[in-house]
Amino acid sequence: MRKFLLTCTVAILGLSAQAQLNCANDSTGLIPLTDLGTDFYEGTWQGGLYQGGTNIPPVGHLNKGIGIVKKLKPLDTLGNVDYTTGKIVLAGFGASTVGGPFNHMIQLMKDYTDLNPCMKSVNAANGSDGITAMYIGNDEYWDYIDIYKLGEKGLKPIQLQVGWLMHSSRIDSNGSDVNSYVDTLVNRFTVALNAMQYYYPNLKLVFVSGFPYGGYADPTKALYHLIKEPSSYHHNFAMKELIRRQITGDPTLKYKEPGKQVPYLIWGPPLWADGKNPRELDGLTWNCEAEFAIDGGGYHLTNEGKDKLANILLNFFRTDTLSESWFMDGPKWASCSDGRLADGSIILPEEAIITKEDITVFPNPSTGQFYVDFDEVLTEAIQVKVVNQIGEVVISESYGSVQPFSFYQFDLSGKPAGIYYFEVVIGDQLFSQPIVLN
Repeated sequence: MRKFLLTCTVAILGLSAQAQLNCANDSTGLIPLTDLGTDFYEGTWQGGLYQGGTNIPPVGHLNKGIGIVKKLKPLDTLGNVDYTTGKIVLAGFGASTVGGPFNHMIQLMKDYTDLNPCMKSVNAANGSDGITAMYIGNDEYWDYIDIYKLGEKGLKPIQLQVGWLMHSSRIDSNGSDVNSYVDTLVNRFTVALNAMQYYYPNLKLVFVSGFPYGGYADPTKALYHLIKEPSSYHHNFAMKELIRRQITGDPTLKYKEPGKQVPYLIWGPPLWADGKNPRELDGLTWNCEAEFAIDGGGYHLTNEGKDKLANILLNFFRTDTLSESWFMDGPKWASCSDGRLADGSIILPEEAIITKEDITVFPNPSTGQFYVDFDEVLTEAIQVKVVNQIGEVVISESYGSVQPFSFYQFDLSGKPAGIYYFEVVIGDQLFSQPIVLN
Protein backbone atom coordinates (compact mmCIF):
# COMPACT_ATOMS: atom_id res chain seq x y z
CA MET A 1 0.00 0.00 0.00
CA ARG A 2 2.82 2.44 0.88
CA LYS A 3 4.53 1.72 -2.44
CA PHE A 4 1.23 2.33 -4.27
CA LEU A 5 0.71 5.67 -2.54
CA LEU A 6 4.29 6.71 -3.31
CA THR A 7 3.84 5.77 -6.97
CA CYS A 8 0.60 7.76 -7.18
CA THR A 9 2.25 10.77 -5.52
CA VAL A 10 5.13 10.70 -7.99
CA ALA A 11 2.68 10.38 -10.88
CA ILE A 12 0.63 13.33 -9.66
CA LEU A 13 3.72 15.45 -9.16
CA GLY A 14 4.85 14.49 -12.65
CA LEU A 15 1.54 15.56 -14.12
CA SER A 16 1.69 18.83 -12.21
CA ALA A 17 5.20 19.53 -13.44
CA GLN A 18 4.22 18.90 -17.06
CA ALA A 19 0.95 20.83 -16.97
CA GLN A 20 1.21 24.16 -18.72
CA LEU A 21 -2.03 25.99 -18.05
CA ASN A 22 -1.69 29.50 -19.36
CA CYS A 23 -3.05 31.16 -16.22
CA ALA A 24 -1.39 34.46 -17.17
CA ASN A 25 -3.80 34.71 -20.11
CA ASP A 26 -6.67 35.76 -17.86
CA SER A 27 -8.25 38.16 -20.36
CA THR A 28 -8.31 38.42 -24.17
CA GLY A 29 -10.22 41.65 -24.58
CA LEU A 30 -12.94 39.81 -26.49
CA ILE A 31 -16.47 40.84 -25.57
CA PRO A 32 -18.96 38.11 -24.59
CA LEU A 33 -21.90 37.70 -26.96
CA THR A 34 -24.21 38.65 -24.11
CA ASP A 35 -22.43 42.02 -23.74
CA LEU A 36 -21.63 42.71 -27.40
CA GLY A 37 -25.25 43.54 -28.18
CA THR A 38 -25.86 45.13 -31.58
CA ASP A 39 -22.12 45.64 -32.18
CA PHE A 40 -20.21 43.27 -34.46
CA TYR A 41 -17.22 40.95 -34.12
CA GLU A 42 -14.91 41.16 -37.14
CA GLY A 43 -17.53 43.24 -38.92
CA THR A 44 -19.74 40.22 -39.66
CA TRP A 45 -20.89 38.51 -36.49
CA GLN A 46 -23.35 40.53 -34.44
CA GLY A 47 -23.50 40.13 -30.68
CA GLY A 48 -26.39 38.90 -28.58
CA LEU A 49 -27.59 35.33 -28.22
CA TYR A 50 -30.23 35.89 -30.89
CA GLN A 51 -30.51 37.83 -34.12
CA GLY A 52 -30.78 41.59 -33.76
CA GLY A 53 -28.18 41.70 -30.98
CA THR A 54 -30.61 40.70 -28.23
CA ASN A 55 -30.30 38.07 -25.50
CA ILE A 56 -34.04 37.42 -25.60
CA PRO A 57 -35.43 34.83 -28.04
CA PRO A 58 -37.86 36.03 -30.71
CA VAL A 59 -41.42 36.02 -29.36
CA GLY A 60 -42.66 33.57 -31.99
CA HIS A 61 -39.91 31.03 -31.27
CA LEU A 62 -40.33 31.37 -27.51
CA ASN A 63 -44.09 30.90 -27.73
CA LYS A 64 -43.62 27.71 -29.74
CA GLY A 65 -41.25 26.48 -27.05
CA ILE A 66 -43.80 27.27 -24.36
CA GLY A 67 -46.34 25.24 -26.30
CA ILE A 68 -43.91 22.31 -26.40
CA VAL A 69 -43.09 22.29 -22.68
CA LYS A 70 -46.77 22.53 -21.75
CA LYS A 71 -47.21 19.14 -23.40
CA LEU A 72 -44.40 17.41 -21.49
CA LYS A 73 -45.76 14.48 -19.52
CA PRO A 74 -44.11 11.67 -17.54
CA LEU A 75 -43.69 8.55 -19.66
CA ASP A 76 -43.32 4.92 -18.63
CA THR A 77 -40.74 2.59 -20.15
CA LEU A 78 -43.05 1.88 -23.08
CA GLY A 79 -43.54 5.56 -23.82
CA ASN A 80 -47.06 5.76 -22.39
CA VAL A 81 -48.16 8.72 -20.27
CA ASP A 82 -48.09 7.66 -16.61
CA TYR A 83 -48.37 10.17 -13.78
CA THR A 84 -47.63 7.52 -11.15
CA THR A 85 -44.47 5.77 -12.31
CA GLY A 86 -43.61 7.73 -15.46
CA LYS A 87 -40.62 10.06 -15.85
CA ILE A 88 -39.62 13.23 -17.65
CA VAL A 89 -35.94 12.60 -18.36
CA LEU A 90 -33.48 15.50 -18.61
CA ALA A 91 -30.09 14.41 -20.02
CA GLY A 92 -26.77 16.22 -20.38
CA PHE A 93 -25.01 15.44 -23.69
CA GLY A 94 -21.38 16.04 -24.60
CA ALA A 95 -18.00 14.79 -23.41
CA SER A 96 -16.31 14.89 -19.99
CA THR A 97 -16.63 18.68 -19.92
CA VAL A 98 -20.36 18.07 -19.61
CA GLY A 99 -20.29 14.89 -17.53
CA GLY A 100 -18.44 16.30 -14.51
CA PRO A 101 -20.52 19.46 -14.02
CA PHE A 102 -23.77 17.64 -14.79
CA ASN A 103 -23.02 15.02 -12.13
CA HIS A 104 -22.29 17.83 -9.69
CA MET A 105 -25.65 19.37 -10.56
CA ILE A 106 -27.41 16.08 -9.85
CA GLN A 107 -25.72 15.97 -6.45
CA LEU A 108 -26.75 19.55 -5.71
CA MET A 109 -30.33 18.71 -6.63
CA LYS A 110 -30.54 16.33 -3.69
CA ASP A 111 -30.54 19.32 -1.34
CA TYR A 112 -33.75 20.68 -2.88
CA THR A 113 -37.23 19.51 -1.93
CA ASP A 114 -39.12 21.68 -4.43
CA LEU A 115 -38.17 19.83 -7.65
CA ASN A 116 -40.52 17.80 -9.83
CA PRO A 117 -40.56 14.23 -8.44
CA CYS A 118 -41.64 12.93 -11.87
CA MET A 119 -38.29 14.07 -13.29
CA LYS A 120 -35.00 12.23 -13.57
CA SER A 121 -31.73 13.92 -14.49
CA VAL A 122 -29.15 11.75 -16.26
CA ASN A 123 -25.55 12.40 -17.23
CA ALA A 124 -25.55 11.16 -20.85
CA ALA A 125 -22.04 12.43 -21.64
CA ASN A 126 -19.94 9.95 -23.56
CA GLY A 127 -16.28 10.13 -22.58
CA SER A 128 -13.87 11.89 -24.90
CA ASP A 129 -15.81 11.41 -28.14
CA GLY A 130 -16.42 14.56 -30.15
CA ILE A 131 -19.59 15.72 -31.88
CA THR A 132 -18.53 13.73 -34.96
CA ALA A 133 -19.33 10.48 -33.10
CA MET A 134 -22.99 11.47 -32.78
CA TYR A 135 -24.49 10.16 -36.00
CA ILE A 136 -27.11 7.64 -37.04
CA GLY A 137 -25.47 4.24 -37.37
CA ASN A 138 -22.81 4.66 -34.68
CA ASP A 139 -24.71 2.29 -32.42
CA GLU A 140 -21.76 1.79 -30.09
CA TYR A 141 -21.99 5.44 -29.03
CA TRP A 142 -25.72 5.36 -28.35
CA ASP A 143 -25.73 1.87 -26.80
CA TYR A 144 -23.20 3.07 -24.23
CA ILE A 145 -25.60 5.81 -23.14
CA ASP A 146 -28.59 3.48 -23.16
CA ILE A 147 -26.89 0.78 -21.09
CA TYR A 148 -24.62 2.65 -18.71
CA LYS A 149 -26.34 6.03 -18.34
CA LEU A 150 -30.08 5.56 -18.83
CA GLY A 151 -30.06 1.87 -17.99
CA GLU A 152 -28.24 2.45 -14.70
CA LYS A 153 -31.35 4.32 -13.53
CA GLY A 154 -33.87 1.92 -14.99
CA LEU A 155 -34.74 4.28 -17.84
CA LYS A 156 -35.36 3.75 -21.53
CA PRO A 157 -34.49 6.04 -24.47
CA ILE A 158 -38.18 6.60 -25.17
CA GLN A 159 -38.53 8.48 -21.85
CA LEU A 160 -35.91 11.10 -22.69
CA GLN A 161 -37.67 14.39 -23.52
CA VAL A 162 -35.26 17.24 -22.69
CA GLY A 163 -31.52 17.65 -23.26
CA TRP A 164 -28.69 20.04 -22.51
CA LEU A 165 -25.97 19.93 -25.16
CA MET A 166 -22.46 21.42 -24.99
CA HIS A 167 -20.04 19.82 -27.41
CA SER A 168 -17.52 20.45 -30.17
CA SER A 169 -15.57 18.74 -32.92
CA ARG A 170 -12.19 17.20 -32.10
CA ILE A 171 -11.10 17.12 -35.74
CA ASP A 172 -11.87 20.65 -36.91
CA SER A 173 -9.25 23.28 -36.20
CA ASN A 174 -10.62 26.77 -35.80
CA GLY A 175 -7.66 28.53 -37.38
CA SER A 176 -8.29 32.19 -38.15
CA ASP A 177 -11.38 31.77 -40.34
CA VAL A 178 -14.38 32.15 -38.06
CA ASN A 179 -16.79 31.93 -41.01
CA SER A 180 -15.80 28.43 -42.18
CA TYR A 181 -15.44 27.19 -38.60
CA VAL A 182 -18.94 28.31 -37.66
CA ASP A 183 -20.42 26.76 -40.82
CA THR A 184 -18.60 23.44 -40.28
CA LEU A 185 -19.59 23.22 -36.64
CA VAL A 186 -23.23 24.06 -37.36
CA ASN A 187 -23.35 21.29 -39.97
CA ARG A 188 -21.86 18.80 -37.50
CA PHE A 189 -24.37 19.77 -34.83
CA THR A 190 -27.19 19.35 -37.33
CA VAL A 191 -26.11 15.75 -37.97
CA ALA A 192 -25.79 15.09 -34.22
CA LEU A 193 -29.20 16.57 -33.41
CA ASN A 194 -30.78 14.51 -36.17
CA ALA A 195 -29.25 11.40 -34.58
CA MET A 196 -30.48 12.43 -31.13
CA GLN A 197 -34.00 12.74 -32.53
CA TYR A 198 -33.65 9.32 -34.17
CA TYR A 199 -32.46 7.48 -31.07
CA TYR A 200 -34.69 9.43 -28.66
CA PRO A 201 -38.00 9.77 -30.52
CA ASN A 202 -39.68 11.70 -27.69
CA LEU A 203 -36.87 14.25 -27.40
CA LYS A 204 -38.67 17.56 -27.78
CA LEU A 205 -36.40 20.31 -26.46
CA VAL A 206 -32.62 20.80 -26.35
CA PHE A 207 -30.89 23.66 -24.55
CA VAL A 208 -27.55 24.54 -26.16
CA SER A 209 -24.53 26.20 -24.51
CA GLY A 210 -21.26 27.43 -25.98
CA PHE A 211 -17.89 26.65 -24.43
CA PRO A 212 -16.63 28.64 -21.42
CA TYR A 213 -13.39 30.66 -21.57
CA GLY A 214 -10.53 28.86 -23.34
CA GLY A 215 -7.69 31.28 -22.72
CA TYR A 216 -6.06 29.01 -20.12
CA ALA A 217 -5.62 26.15 -22.63
CA ASP A 218 -2.51 23.99 -22.25
CA PRO A 219 -0.48 24.07 -25.52
CA THR A 220 0.93 20.59 -24.79
CA LYS A 221 -2.50 18.97 -25.00
CA ALA A 222 -3.95 17.45 -28.16
CA LEU A 223 -7.15 19.47 -27.87
CA TYR A 224 -5.33 22.81 -27.56
CA HIS A 225 -6.48 23.92 -31.03
CA LEU A 226 -10.08 23.24 -30.06
CA ILE A 227 -10.08 25.14 -26.76
CA LYS A 228 -7.59 28.01 -27.17
CA GLU A 229 -8.95 31.46 -27.81
CA PRO A 230 -10.50 32.63 -29.97
CA SER A 231 -11.69 29.05 -30.68
CA SER A 232 -13.99 28.83 -27.64
CA TYR A 233 -15.24 32.33 -28.37
CA HIS A 234 -16.00 31.37 -31.98
CA HIS A 235 -17.76 28.24 -30.72
CA ASN A 236 -20.38 30.49 -29.14
CA PHE A 237 -21.07 32.19 -32.46
CA ALA A 238 -21.56 28.72 -33.96
CA MET A 239 -24.22 27.91 -31.35
CA LYS A 240 -25.93 31.22 -32.06
CA GLU A 241 -25.91 30.47 -35.79
CA LEU A 242 -27.28 26.95 -35.20
CA ILE A 243 -30.29 28.33 -33.34
CA ARG A 244 -30.72 31.20 -35.82
CA ARG A 245 -30.95 28.76 -38.72
CA GLN A 246 -33.71 26.83 -36.98
CA ILE A 247 -35.61 30.01 -36.17
CA THR A 248 -35.40 31.18 -39.77
CA GLY A 249 -36.69 27.90 -41.18
CA ASP A 250 -33.70 25.78 -42.23
CA PRO A 251 -35.39 22.52 -43.36
CA THR A 252 -32.55 20.39 -41.93
CA LEU A 253 -33.37 21.83 -38.50
CA LYS A 254 -37.14 21.43 -38.68
CA TYR A 255 -38.59 20.66 -35.25
CA LYS A 256 -42.28 20.24 -36.10
CA GLU A 257 -44.23 17.52 -37.86
CA PRO A 258 -44.57 16.59 -40.62
CA GLY A 259 -40.97 15.93 -41.50
CA LYS A 260 -39.46 16.71 -38.09
CA GLN A 261 -35.66 16.43 -38.24
CA VAL A 262 -34.38 17.63 -34.85
CA PRO A 263 -35.67 18.81 -31.46
CA TYR A 264 -36.61 22.40 -30.74
CA LEU A 265 -33.45 24.41 -29.95
CA ILE A 266 -32.87 27.35 -27.65
CA TRP A 267 -29.99 28.76 -25.64
CA GLY A 268 -29.21 27.19 -22.32
CA PRO A 269 -27.02 29.15 -19.90
CA PRO A 270 -24.37 31.19 -21.80
CA LEU A 271 -21.03 30.29 -20.21
CA TRP A 272 -18.35 32.32 -22.00
CA ALA A 273 -16.77 35.16 -20.03
CA ASP A 274 -13.42 36.83 -20.68
CA GLY A 275 -11.37 35.04 -18.02
CA LYS A 276 -11.12 37.15 -14.88
CA ASN A 277 -12.75 40.12 -16.60
CA PRO A 278 -16.33 40.20 -15.19
CA ARG A 279 -19.13 39.80 -17.70
CA GLU A 280 -21.38 42.85 -17.82
CA LEU A 281 -24.53 40.73 -17.94
CA ASP A 282 -24.06 39.08 -14.58
CA GLY A 283 -20.44 39.45 -13.41
CA LEU A 284 -19.43 35.93 -14.47
CA THR A 285 -15.66 35.25 -14.44
CA TRP A 286 -13.45 32.17 -14.84
CA ASN A 287 -10.48 31.83 -12.51
CA CYS A 288 -7.61 29.64 -13.72
CA GLU A 289 -6.00 28.84 -10.37
CA ALA A 290 -9.19 27.93 -8.51
CA GLU A 291 -11.52 26.59 -11.19
CA PHE A 292 -9.38 24.77 -13.80
CA ALA A 293 -7.63 21.48 -13.02
CA ILE A 294 -3.86 21.84 -13.26
CA ASP A 295 -3.57 18.76 -15.50
CA GLY A 296 -6.93 19.33 -17.22
CA GLY A 297 -5.74 21.02 -20.40
CA GLY A 298 -7.57 24.26 -19.70
CA TYR A 299 -10.98 22.68 -20.26
CA HIS A 300 -11.41 20.28 -17.31
CA LEU A 301 -12.57 22.03 -14.16
CA THR A 302 -11.63 21.47 -10.54
CA ASN A 303 -14.38 20.38 -8.17
CA GLU A 304 -14.83 24.04 -7.31
CA GLY A 305 -15.20 24.88 -10.99
CA LYS A 306 -17.62 21.99 -11.54
CA ASP A 307 -19.74 23.18 -8.62
CA LYS A 308 -19.76 26.67 -10.09
CA LEU A 309 -20.95 25.46 -13.49
CA ALA A 310 -23.40 23.06 -11.81
CA ASN A 311 -24.94 25.93 -9.86
CA ILE A 312 -25.26 27.96 -13.07
CA LEU A 313 -27.09 25.03 -14.67
CA LEU A 314 -29.28 24.40 -11.66
CA ASN A 315 -30.30 28.03 -11.32
CA PHE A 316 -31.03 28.15 -15.03
CA PHE A 317 -33.33 25.13 -14.99
CA ARG A 318 -35.08 26.35 -11.84
CA THR A 319 -35.95 29.73 -13.32
CA ASP A 320 -35.96 29.64 -17.14
CA THR A 321 -39.27 30.16 -18.95
CA LEU A 322 -38.93 26.84 -20.79
CA SER A 323 -37.80 24.69 -17.87
CA GLU A 324 -39.39 25.94 -14.67
CA SER A 325 -42.78 24.33 -15.39
CA TRP A 326 -41.39 20.77 -15.59
CA PHE A 327 -38.21 21.11 -13.50
CA MET A 328 -39.96 22.46 -10.41
CA ASP A 329 -42.65 20.73 -8.35
CA GLY A 330 -46.32 21.62 -8.58
CA PRO A 331 -49.82 20.15 -8.29
CA LYS A 332 -49.49 18.58 -11.74
CA TRP A 333 -46.81 16.22 -10.43
CA ALA A 334 -48.40 15.39 -7.06
CA SER A 335 -49.06 11.72 -7.86
CA CYS A 336 -45.31 11.17 -8.37
CA SER A 337 -44.49 12.16 -4.79
CA ASP A 338 -43.35 8.74 -3.61
CA GLY A 339 -40.15 9.82 -1.91
CA ARG A 340 -37.98 9.91 -5.03
CA LEU A 341 -35.40 12.58 -5.53
CA ALA A 342 -35.13 14.39 -8.83
CA ASP A 343 -32.18 12.22 -9.88
CA GLY A 344 -34.41 9.16 -9.50
CA SER A 345 -32.92 7.76 -6.31
CA ILE A 346 -34.90 6.88 -3.23
CA ILE A 347 -34.72 9.08 -0.12
CA LEU A 348 -33.17 6.76 2.44
CA PRO A 349 -32.85 6.82 6.21
CA GLU A 350 -29.22 7.56 7.04
CA GLU A 351 -28.68 4.32 8.91
CA ALA A 352 -29.87 2.22 5.97
CA ILE A 353 -27.71 3.66 3.20
CA ILE A 354 -25.91 1.13 1.02
CA THR A 355 -24.30 1.95 -2.30
CA LYS A 356 -24.20 0.22 -5.66
CA GLU A 357 -20.54 -0.46 -5.02
CA ASP A 358 -21.66 -2.90 -2.30
CA ILE A 359 -23.33 -5.10 -4.93
CA THR A 360 -21.24 -6.72 -7.68
CA VAL A 361 -22.78 -8.39 -10.75
CA PHE A 362 -20.46 -10.51 -12.92
CA PRO A 363 -19.67 -11.48 -15.60
CA ASN A 364 -21.30 -8.66 -17.51
CA PRO A 365 -21.82 -9.14 -20.46
CA SER A 366 -22.88 -12.74 -19.86
CA THR A 367 -23.73 -15.71 -22.05
CA GLY A 368 -26.38 -16.88 -19.59
CA GLN A 369 -25.19 -17.53 -16.07
CA PHE A 370 -24.14 -14.61 -13.86
CA TYR A 371 -23.40 -14.14 -10.19
CA VAL A 372 -24.07 -11.53 -7.55
CA ASP A 373 -21.81 -10.77 -4.62
CA PHE A 374 -22.93 -8.58 -1.71
CA ASP A 375 -20.00 -6.92 0.03
CA GLU A 376 -21.92 -6.32 3.26
CA VAL A 377 -23.90 -8.56 5.62
CA LEU A 378 -27.58 -7.81 5.03
CA THR A 379 -29.83 -9.12 7.77
CA GLU A 380 -33.10 -7.72 6.43
CA ALA A 381 -35.16 -9.33 3.68
CA ILE A 382 -34.26 -8.49 0.09
CA GLN A 383 -36.03 -9.06 -3.20
CA VAL A 384 -34.15 -9.68 -6.44
CA LYS A 385 -35.61 -9.43 -9.92
CA VAL A 386 -34.33 -9.58 -13.47
CA VAL A 387 -36.50 -7.59 -15.88
CA ASN A 388 -36.38 -7.48 -19.67
CA GLN A 389 -36.59 -4.34 -21.80
CA ILE A 390 -40.39 -4.33 -21.93
CA GLY A 391 -40.72 -4.63 -18.16
CA GLU A 392 -41.46 -8.37 -17.90
CA VAL A 393 -40.01 -10.10 -14.83
CA VAL A 394 -37.99 -13.12 -15.98
CA ILE A 395 -36.40 -13.99 -12.61
CA SER A 396 -37.71 -13.24 -9.11
CA GLU A 397 -36.11 -14.36 -5.84
CA SER A 398 -36.45 -13.41 -2.17
CA TYR A 399 -33.88 -13.85 0.58
CA GLY A 400 -34.24 -13.43 4.34
CA SER A 401 -30.63 -12.24 4.52
CA VAL A 402 -27.39 -12.43 2.54
CA GLN A 403 -23.77 -12.96 3.47
CA PRO A 404 -20.73 -11.33 1.88
CA PHE A 405 -18.44 -13.36 -0.41
CA SER A 406 -21.24 -15.82 -1.07
CA PHE A 407 -21.97 -15.84 -4.78
CA TYR A 408 -25.67 -15.94 -5.68
CA GLN A 409 -26.15 -17.54 -9.09
CA PHE A 410 -28.77 -16.58 -11.68
CA ASP A 411 -29.36 -18.07 -15.11
CA LEU A 412 -30.68 -16.36 -18.24
CA SER A 413 -29.74 -19.28 -20.51
CA GLY A 414 -32.31 -19.71 -23.24
CA LYS A 415 -33.52 -16.13 -23.01
CA PRO A 416 -33.24 -13.83 -26.06
CA ALA A 417 -30.02 -11.85 -26.32
CA GLY A 418 -30.30 -8.22 -25.33
CA ILE A 419 -30.32 -5.92 -22.32
CA TYR A 420 -31.88 -6.99 -19.03
CA TYR A 421 -32.04 -5.15 -15.71
CA PHE A 422 -30.94 -6.67 -12.43
CA GLU A 423 -32.95 -5.07 -9.61
CA VAL A 424 -32.45 -5.37 -5.88
CA VAL A 425 -34.91 -4.02 -3.32
CA ILE A 426 -33.61 -3.74 0.24
CA GLY A 427 -36.13 -2.05 2.49
CA ASP A 428 -36.73 1.36 0.93
CA GLN A 429 -33.68 1.13 -1.30
CA LEU A 430 -33.79 0.24 -4.97
CA PHE A 431 -30.78 -0.69 -7.09
CA SER A 432 -30.90 -1.32 -10.84
CA GLN A 433 -28.05 -2.41 -13.09
CA PRO A 434 -28.18 -3.34 -16.77
CA ILE A 435 -27.00 -6.80 -17.80
CA VAL A 436 -26.01 -7.55 -21.38
CA LEU A 437 -26.89 -11.07 -22.52
CA ASN A 438 -24.92 -12.23 -25.56
